[in-house]
Amino acid sequence: MSKIAIIFTGGTIASRSSSKENLSQPSLKGQDILDGVPEIKEKFNTIINNFGNYPSSQMDPKKLLRLYRLIKEYSQREDVRGIVVTHGTDTLEEAACFMDSLYFSQKPVIIVGAMRRHTDINYDGHANLLDAVRVAASPQAMGLGVMVVMGGQIHAARNVTKTHTSNLNAFQSLEVGVLGVVDQERVFFYRPIKRLPIIAQPNRIIAKVGLIKAVTGMNGDIVDFHVENGYQGLVVESMGLGNLPAPMVKSLQAALEAGVIVIICSRCFSGRVGVNYGSAGKLHAMGAVLGGRWSGPKARIRLLLALSAKLNRGAVDALFAQD
Repeated sequence: MSKIAIIFTGGTIASRSSSKENLSQPSLKGQDILDGVPEIKEKFNTIINNFGNYPSSQMDPKKLLRLYRLIKEYSQREDVRGIVVTHGTDTLEEAACFMDSLYFSQKPVIIVGAMRRHTDINYDGHANLLDAVRVAASPQAMGLGVMVVMGGQIHAARNVTKTHTSNLNAFQSLEVGVLGVVDQERVFFYRPIKRLPIIAQPNRIIAKVGLIKAVTGMNGDIVDFHVENGYQGLVVESMGLGNLPAPMVKSLQAALEAGVIVIICSRCFSGRVGVNYGSAGKLHAMGAVLGGRWSGPKARIRLLLALSAKLNRGAVDALFAQD
């Protein structure tokens, strides 16, 4: 029977209350979690890998690159048909984007977490993990790349975002909707998805990429700071379709002239920046890349990988042109 590799990295799904103050701490191993889901053992052949026990706020690009190499290794095994990765929810969408930006195999990769701790009465980790394994084992999931499974819903890595700090249904694909669902033990896909161009796996993360959120009255100091401190890339979450305060535009022009790759996204949850509107069009003419409907955090991940893989500005522009 083909195997599902399950990689445990920590997060709330592996957390329990660790003190009188009711603080959370990832401490459970993979087998501890699986012991509460006997159906996985009964119906699926699994491989368990305890990658670590990190709060997702402590995951970083170097750890994610190590995690990707492990995923790639499992994907190349003939006896593995799918991979499941448990991850904390705070940065889950960034981890999913990181993997999807590099991953080329036809075998599905499912990122899953929990909004409640193992010691909470409404712990959702067991159900989410079982759903994730079901999707990873589904023939329909082949060729769809990296997906997120939470609360019975299947999301594409590039579309999903965490929309609430604590609700069980926090993960949503706001503009395009879910890819499918897990309903009464069955996996249903509603629509196909076209894989985006992948980035060649860098040997290591060497780039420094900043993320700036534009707000009313902001000047260009924060842009200047990044340039002065050697950042090779900047992602700017602009207002609406692409507007920015004039002092920021001036500083971003200087950053572009200094060779910094600048990507303009929107701080809105849905929609995309416009080339014929406001500051985005002006900056695009100066050499900035328009980030389409990519969120700032995900655009930063893709730019970080692109620059670490030593892609030039034209290649970066091509990555975001097909959003």
